Amino acid sequence: MSFGFIAPLLVAAMVALVAGLLQSRLRPQVAAQSLAVACVSVAAATIWALLTLVLGALAENSFIDRWSAWCPELYRADDHVSAWIGLGAGLILGAVLYRAGCAARRERRTRQRLPDCEHGVLILESEQPAAYAVPGRRGGIVVSRGMIEALEPSERAVLWAHERSHLNHKHHRYLVATEMAAAIVPPLRGLADQVHFATERWADEDAAMEVGGDRQLVARAIARAAIASVDHGRTAMAMADTGVGDRVRAMIDIDRRFLAPAIGALVGLVVMTSTLAGSGLQLHHLLAFVAHVCGGS
Repeated sequence: MSFGFIAPLLVAAMVALVAGLLQSRLRPQVAAQSLAVACVSVAAATIWALLTLVLGALAENSFIDRWSAWCPELYRADDHVSAWIGLGAGLILGAVLYRAGCAARRERRTRQRLPDCEHGVLILESEQPAAYAVPGRRGGIVVSRGMIEALEPSERAVLWAHERSHLNHKHHRYLVATEMAAAIVPPLRGLADQVHFATERWADEDAAMEVGGDRQLVARAIARAAIASVDHGRTAMAMADTGVGDRVRAMIDIDRRFLAPAIGALVGLVVMTSTLAGSGLQLHHLLAFVAHVCGGS
């Protein structure tokens, strides 16, 4: 296999890295969407590359060639893969699929533990501060008495708006997708965390709009929820445990500058297009290889 074989994967990975560095300059919605697409694209490209290497090594095996009647012209092609490379790729692919399976099981167990919110809101009779959005058809917003009592009425409005944003924009899909991507490619963990942070910032900005643009109020609500959670030694809400300091600063920093909306949207589009193209081209390499092997071309 030539260097060009993994070039699409490398391009997608580099674009994703650059996007991560630009995250703080992008508006939260653009950052969450573009980084999520980048994460998933790099993970998919990695699987396509590993599959191609495994198939390439198998095709070099004369026994498998006779058994499957694969094209003998393959051995005169430039796509030779040594058995050792194929074995290594196979082991990595096995580990990747195992990690992805574990991540999927964790997500399923987490969803099963979430309560039903038949009426859209569930108040927990608990002194422990807790607030979170439950996605799905029977989803809604779960808040504990402890959290309600810890916040002022105006701050509660921020809390409700924040959690509604998570539900309305289906932020859980971004988080599940990037968690799976990080399970497949561990170096993507940093980008997955940035997506998580961006969804919280997205919800913060939506909350600020719902309370009349009072960013100081949103910052105060975030800080108070975090303090209440720390006082009780635990937290069950992303609003109070995900980048609290940075989010508070983002709300009160009047000098904070994002890229212009058009430029930010263009950057997001370039990131998504480039990483999707890289993943698609890596898949094309896999399909072209399979067609060559099976079609005798």
